[in-house]
Amino acid sequence: MKRQCRQAERMWRKTKLEIHYSIYKDSLHAFNVELATARQKFFSNPINSNLNNTRTLFATVERLTNPPSQIPSEMLSDSKCNEFAFCSKKINNIRKVISTSSSYAEVTQIQLQFQKEVTMSVFEATDSKTSEEIVQHLKSSTCNLDTPPTSFFKSVFNCLETDLLEVFNQLNNYLNLNGYLDNFQSGFRPHHSTETALVKIINDIRLNSDSGKISVLVLLDLSAAFDTLDHNILLERLENWVGLSKMALKWFRYLEGRGYHVSIGEHQSKWTSMTCGVPQGSIVAPLLFSLYMLPLSQIMRKNQIAYHSYTDDTQIYQDLLSNDYSPIDSLCQCIDEINSWMCQNIL
Repeated sequence: MKRQCRQAERMWRKTKLEIHYSIYKDSLHAFNVELATARQKFFSNPINSNLNNTRTLFATVERLTNPPSQIPSEMLSDSKCNEFAFCSKKINNIRKVISTSSSYAEVTQIQLQFQKEVTMSVFEATDSKTSEEIVQHLKSSTCNLDTPPTSFFKSVFNCLETDLLEVFNQLNNYLNLNGYLDNFQSGFRPHHSTETALVKIINDIRLNSDSGKISVLVLLDLSAAFDTLDHNILLERLENWVGLSKMALKWFRYLEGRGYHVSIGEHQSKWTSMTCGVPQGSIVAPLLFSLYMLPLSQIMRKNQIAYHSYTDDTQIYQDLLSNDYSPIDSLCQCIDEINSWMCQNIL
């Protein structure tokens, strides 16, 4: 029933017809009714079968209303923790595949895009009101690696704010002010979203169609994109492509010397060093990824290929006339150069 409901939904989203919307609503209602009935049977059967057995009845009710929170015993071991600490192995395998890739098209020298006189060497201290607003907007989620839990840190921040200097948002403001960010990158930027990326691409394709042209669209995606960023290359981007220097550049060396382990109860895996990647879930990580990818846009521009990106998802597209397929050669050349650039930058 779930599959039928999904099929009905896809049909309605494709056609936007009222009849398909009605079929989708009926399918969804039938699925929810069936799901509720199945849940009711699942919970009521153990109770109905033990009405005359008080001990078993109360034990069953307790199990249903208060499910056990303890971790299964077979999970409590250092070896099991090591099994879950697979991130570094995954990244090493990806890098191994990249290093053995034999597809290297010639990529012309990519010119730096920033002016040397526009640089950023320090982060300015923000006032206490701005710092407090930033901290209070933090999510209260935390883990055992946080020295103080986030919720506790937020509650006592007023006592600490005179000793804290926040640099949050300054890098983003500097990049926007000097136009260093890619105009066709919609990921994690103010007033940008998946919608702006979608509108831009669909509009371009429809304009091509109105002009009697065909559009060829290629979708590019990266494996473990945030986890494979090379720290040395990233620091080079920050210095030579966006003009960070001195203390502002040194601040991002916090990426080096990091590591991780997996904990289950009192057991934990071996400590593993992180030689690449940016922390997922942090505010600055998507911005760092976008800066890492800055040279890629010049490959599309050089080959006169239209493109738009949302973080690590890049769409490249080319228009052509029905009787002229020569632009396909440019598109294929562009893809070869992108592949070579990705390999050179360990992505």
